[in-house]
Amino acid sequence: MKTALIFTGGTIGSAVGSDGYISPSGAGKYDILKGFDSEMFDIFEPYTILSENLDGAYITALLECIREALKNHGGVIVLHGTDTLQYAAAAAGYAFGLGSPPIVFVSSNYILSDSRANGRDNFAGAVDFAANARGTGAFIAYKNPGEDVKIHRAARVLPYAPYSDIIESVGGEYGRYENKAFIPNGAYSEPPDEILPFGIPDMSRAKIQRLCAYPEMEIGAADAVLIETYHSGTVCESVMRNTDAKIFLLGHENRVQYASVKSQLRGNITVLEKAAAPAMYIKLKMAFAAGRQNDVTKPLGGDFARN
Repeated sequence: MKTALIFTGGTIGSAVGSDGYISPSGAGKYDILKGFDSEMFDIFEPYTILSENLDGAYITALLECIREALKNHGGVIVLHGTDTLQYAAAAAGYAFGLGSPPIVFVSSNYILSDSRANGRDNFAGAVDFAANARGTGAFIAYKNPGEDVKIHRAARVLPYAPYSDIIESVGGEYGRYENKAFIPNGAYSEPPDEILPFGIPDMSRAKIQRLCAYPEMEIGAADAVLIETYHSGTVCESVMRNTDAKIFLLGHENRVQYASVKSQLRGNITVLEKAAAPAMYIKLKMAFAAGRQNDVTKPLGGDFARN
């Protein structure tokens, strides 16, 4: 059975133009197929953008394309930009759950003509993983400098650190490639889906604010607010006491807590399990759009890292 290959633009499908700027590259985007039999793939192209321009409408179009591709293919590979890779991949994990055929997202840290680019290695790993059905659900294939290609659970990938294109996952990667052989991570574990996938809700119906804790933080009007706490799991007490917004806190661990945490013990505040912030933002967006707010705290797509 063929693998579906979905082009969406991003650095992996871009080149430096005559104006000196990087942009999607027309026919040049197919350079990623060099060395592969094109008959292995059926190609889909729902849109072409630089991924920093991703929004709910583009995510919806991508999910609809994936849904269509899954009908007649044993696996799907999505070529995507790095900037919003975690968000789009997490959306696929939440739309289709752990039971779907493999959906593997691939990006490149530099354009393919740059010797530093990891896109071809990432793609090779994704092709093997998808074609041989080495896992189910949504994943990201990515090679950090000096490392092997790793396969990450899509809903576990952390945000990039500033000035960095390194990808890491909360709870560790799903597996890695060594000498072209896939090696599962024996220490990796994930909870099974406890709820049905969200499908493809209209995400424009939900307004989610995402904040990192900072002094004198202000909470705006939104259906829900995702707050990434300070490293110690804390947020300013007065902010927590003086809001009636639906707050979801990310960053707690099992430890002796600071006294300020008592201000978080209110009915409008939910403390999330250990997870990746991009995935939790997308989960809130999809859950509130689908009218399933109570499902945010239940595992889906392998998102909560309980190990």
